[in-house]
Amino acid sequence: PTSAPAVDLIDVDESDLERAGTPVTAVGWGVIDQDGEDRYFPLDLQAVDLQVIDSRVCRGIYYDGRQSPSEEPTEFRAESMLCAGDLTGGLDSCQGDSGGPLVADAAGSPTLVGVVSWGDGCAQPNLPGVYSRVSAARTWIDQTTRFGPFGPDGLDYVVNQYLDLAGRQPTSEELTRWVRQLDGQVSPAAVPLQLMAAPAWADIAPPIARLYRATFLRNPDTGGYSYWLGPGRNNRSLYDIATYFATSDEFIARYGQLGAGGFVDTIYSNVFGRTPDAAGRAYWVSRLDAGTPRGVVLALLSDSPEYKQTTATEMNVVTTWFAMNRTVPSAAQVAAVSSLSPAELVDSLIHGVAYAARFS
Repeated sequence: PTSAPAVDLIDVDESDLERAGTPVTAVGWGVIDQDGEDRYFPLDLQAVDLQVIDSRVCRGIYYDGRQSPSEEPTEFRAESMLCAGDLTGGLDSCQGDSGGPLVADAAGSPTLVGVVSWGDGCAQPNLPGVYSRVSAARTWIDQTTRFGPFGPDGLDYVVNQYLDLAGRQPTSEELTRWVRQLDGQVSPAAVPLQLMAAPAWADIAPPIARLYRATFLRNPDTGGYSYWLGPGRNNRSLYDIATYFATSDEFIARYGQLGAGGFVDTIYSNVFGRTPDAAGRAYWVSRLDAGTPRGVVLALLSDSPEYKQTTATEMNVVTTWFAMNRTVPSAAQVAAVSSLSPAELVDSLIHGVAYAARFS
């Protein structure tokens, strides 16, 4: 997995990113000096800042019927190609960079506008590099990447959603039904959304995430969450897990050794942001004094309707992010996607670098 920012694809309404003079950046491991002593593939990823060049200028340079010195056709086709470089020379992509990205900045969001394709030499005056125009292939790209890293037939996509979210293979009927629905243009997000609403996920993942926040005032860490959703759960109930939390070293280090009243006060403050009313406090303290495990009280309060409502947005992001990427998002990542609908969030994660890295 990488911490690099996600790169969007140019959209149909972003043709201004292909306009002459637009700053763009080409990235790759190609040779850095075509004719000099340094013609080798560098160990470090290289980047060069360029500008989009007017298609009319490029068409004049790479005219119909033109061939390179090696007699290769070098004709520019504006409908599927994009020129970028520096007409004075010195800056360009080169051999070994082919297939690499040409990226523009769209209001702070890196956006792929081209793919390194060909040129006549490298960084020569009046011979800019030529790139495949991503916007021309956008329909094909969308169809091919509809299921993220999985094939366009949807079979592997459905199977992996069941393995991740239901802990089992789909039945033949389930697989056939979903593939048919997806072929009928049902959104790919519908599969994980439905599985995350089923008991196998909904009765486990969100309550444990809320339990972390109610107990420790933080979201779960990836290692701990993976453990409690996997081998650590081992048929334990939420009460059992809450009891473990309430007696853990982290709990004692944060709050000290609490009496029954102090425990109730602390959990009320964590969950509801207030001190308990006298009657409520007396009720919970009496239950603890009568032998009810602290984990039961903690679990009941963390799973209360009020707490579910106040934490709904953040818990949806945390659990959905983990469901797809198998990592817990940082606070910054949570903030960045909190405004997305559940379907939009799933769709963005399916097409993200972190999700693809799980299956590469």
